[in-house]
Amino acid sequence: MAVTQEELRLIIQPHKYKIYILFIALIFVISGTLRLANSFEHPIWGFFQIFYGVDPVISWNRWAIDWSMNQFPTLTWEYPQLLPANWSITYLILGTNKIEFVARFLMNLFPLFGVISFIGSSLAMAKLELLFGAAFSAYLLKSSIWTGTGYADVPVSILGAILFSCYFSLDLFQKNTILEERNKIILLGVIGGGAIATKQTGAFIFISLVVIFYLKIYKSSKDTIVKALIYLILPAIVIGGMWYFFKYLIIKDFSSVAVQLVSATYLHPEPFIPKRMLTAFIRDFSSPLLITSVVLSLIPRRGKMRCLNQMMWFYVIPWSLIWSAFYSYDNRNIMPIYSILGLAAGTNLYFIVAQLLAIISKKTNRILSYANVSSYFLIKVNKSHDFTVNIITNIYKKFKQKYLLGFLILGILISLYFKIGLSHTNDFYLKQQGQAKLYRGNYELNLKLLDFFVANKSLNQSEKFIATDYQFLGYIPELEDKYRYYALSHPNPVTQKSSMELAIQDSDVGYLLFSYMKCPIKNIDNRKISFVFSYKDIFCFYQKN
Repeated sequence: MAVTQEELRLIIQPHKYKIYILFIALIFVISGTLRLANSFEHPIWGFFQIFYGVDPVISWNRWAIDWSMNQFPTLTWEYPQLLPANWSITYLILGTNKIEFVARFLMNLFPLFGVISFIGSSLAMAKLELLFGAAFSAYLLKSSIWTGTGYADVPVSILGAILFSCYFSLDLFQKNTILEERNKIILLGVIGGGAIATKQTGAFIFISLVVIFYLKIYKSSKDTIVKALIYLILPAIVIGGMWYFFKYLIIKDFSSVAVQLVSATYLHPEPFIPKRMLTAFIRDFSSPLLITSVVLSLIPRRGKMRCLNQMMWFYVIPWSLIWSAFYSYDNRNIMPIYSILGLAAGTNLYFIVAQLLAIISKKTNRILSYANVSSYFLIKVNKSHDFTVNIITNIYKKFKQKYLLGFLILGILISLYFKIGLSHTNDFYLKQQGQAKLYRGNYELNLKLLDFFVANKSLNQSEKFIATDYQFLGYIPELEDKYRYYALSHPNPVTQKSSMELAIQDSDVGYLLFSYMKCPIKNIDNRKISFVFSYKDIFCFYQKN
């Protein structure tokens, strides 16, 4: 039995429950903020958080420290700098780059504001289904281990979510002509530029939006199309391309890893691309949650909700294919699709449930409202409902701005969060951060190295460097000054000599630390270096004779 559009509209657009949606949004905000503060002791997950992933430590945060020291960062390859530049501001405010938890805390806010952007669209349009999409997106992001760790994949995913959320609102408000929506279109360009300036993936996200936007306006006059595209693209080029102007023309840093990341055999052991793609999907898309999300997100929609399908076909699916072919060496590179995939899946799930409920109600001759359940339940619920609505409405009417209450509560919670945390001196934080940084890389190995140098502090060679490709060593207090990079497992690309041989010849090097190589190391000249200790037979520490 078919469901009429009017019946569907009454279910999917519950205008009279708009206030309820606002308070559900506040619950999201409050619970998300409290979740950030649920542990103040653990050095990694608690309040005294540090950057501990490989890329955040040796790249993104290193660049942030350079910015905070008023220096252009070096060896940035193709990576933009909006994220580390923002981290650097926290170091300037704190007066030290040794305290990382404030910058680290900012990463936890990205998922929160991504969900808020979807909730904002839901509130603005009184569409409960978008709230379901926000919840689904939040759950997908939460299921990823990369959320809040310091990798740029989560922020670019969230900026993509905000970008499409704003476009979604623009797509549904069609009271004005395209050019009369100029300010909103320019705002889309600004957000798109922010995504581009966060990570290269942002460029693909923005290009996808441009394609979808063009499909919306292609029937307009040529003059209108040109002007609308200029409003959209120009801000993105200015904001997103600014760093590359400095990088290539001012700094003249031409470092690049693009070819290596796409073609390196140690990253892509499977040379046959179709097989590599199949392997990637089987490995990283096999969870029931992701499979369900994909199936739900591909449900065809009509009318204003058609843009959900466009987001899937012009953004989520193309990027998934590109990822599986060239970037599947790391599953965090698929993270940018999670927010939109969750939005489409959650929204379509609500659509299906609404369809089913409408069919059931029509077959049973009942109207979906509080009044249909039973007369006893009707009386109880209506009384409770009226009482609750009166309280909420009275509070709500005191705030002229729809979101003022939500952001007020968010501000109070964040203020309390920092009030509790920032009630100590810098020395206290430096000590806590120092202990936390021992967890970078391999905690047990770091302790063994520290114990060795403490026990041998009277030796002259204690001031010598450690030659190693264990890069975390350069970012651990008391060990960082001893770090000198040598790719011990690879020949030197210039001289083709063994890096081990070059390290032994280096008079400033007193120790060699082999990482992720089976101990004992083969072809060792025991006359030149002596074995000291190993850890799990994959870290081997030697001392020069």
